[in-house]
Parts: sequence; C-alpha cells; structure tokens
Amino acid sequence: MTEKVEMNKNNSSYDLVWNYALNRVDAWVVQENRREDFLLQSAKQLAENLKQNQKDRKELAQQFSKELSEWVMATREELLTTTTVFQNLFPIRSYEEINNRLDDIQNKIGKMTSSPYKGITYGEYVDNVVSTLEKFVEFRRSSRSQYVSTVKKSMFTLKVYQGKSLKLITSQVKNMFFPVQKYMVPTNEVSSEF
Repeated sequence: MTEKVEMNKNNSSYDLVWNYALNRVDAWVVQENRREDFLLQSAKQLAENLKQNQKDRKELAQQFSKELSEWVMATREELLTTTTVFQNLFPIRSYEEINNRLDDIQNKIGKMTSSPYKGITYGEYVDNVVSTLEKFVEFRRSSRSQYVSTVKKSMFTLKVYQGKSLKLITSQVKNMFFPVQKYMVPTNEVSSEF
C-alpha cells in the first residue's frame, strides 16, 4: 500500500504536491497499523499478567482456606473436648445436637470465607476482551483500507480534472500573454534539422 514515488527532474510541482499528499496518506496508514499492533501487544501482555495474578490469587486463597479450615478444625476439636462437660449440665441438649450445630456453623463460615474468591476468576472474560479487541482492530484495518482506496481514487480523479483544467488555463494564459510564442521555433528543433 505504501508506494514511494521517485522524484525525477520531469515531475512538475503539481505532481510533487499530489505525490506528497498520497505519501502522507500511506504514512498515516503505516502509523495507525503500528499503533494497533502496539495496542494488541499491550492487551495480550495485560491479559497474561492478569491470568498470572489470578493464578497467584487462587493459590493464596487455597492456602488461606486450608489454613483457616485447619484452624477451625483444631478450634472445634478443642471446643468439643471442653463441651463434653455441658452434656452433663444440659441434659436437654444432646451431645450430637451440639455437634450438629457446630458443624452447621463451621459450614456456613466456610461458605462465607470461600465466596469472595469465587468472583476473582475472570480468565475467560480477559480472553473474550482480547479476542474482541483483535476483531475490532481487524475491522478497523479493513475499514481503513477501504477508506484509503476510496480517498486515493477520489484524489486521482481530482488530480486528472485539476491537471486538465490547469493545462487549459495555462494554454489560455500563454496565448494571451505570449501570442507570438506559438509561431517561434525552439532552438533545439532548429539545430536538429541541419
């Protein structure tokens, strides 16, 4: 898409201006492609960092839950050993009922401590965001390609019509200011005849 036009001595300033405009459009396309490549690279790196952080958080949460459950079990066993005396003091409540209540409390505490870590899992969400970003960049590139081709076609059409208008005006101005010039023979043509 990037075509560099060689600068010859035969190029007029008119051609140079139009070629410069076309080169600027091509440079813009290259710059936008670089920006989008950098954006995609940054997004992928961020996704990888988030996934690694998520793994670290999961490990931390598992370790925390493990230590908490061990602590709760040790505390519960200590509590059970100390509450065996309550069976004699409170004959209405059986030892099994007290144990069931303590098990119920322990299960509820376990659910409460593990529930905040369930919201941390967002690996699929990050992958979806990256894939959506890739699709968006691809859409932008195809749209930009269509836009640039349309602009170049329009520029070419304008260049052709402007060139024709310029030639017509130039010939009229030459005829008006230099009416004798069309009857004069250029010096290089005269020397070639002899």
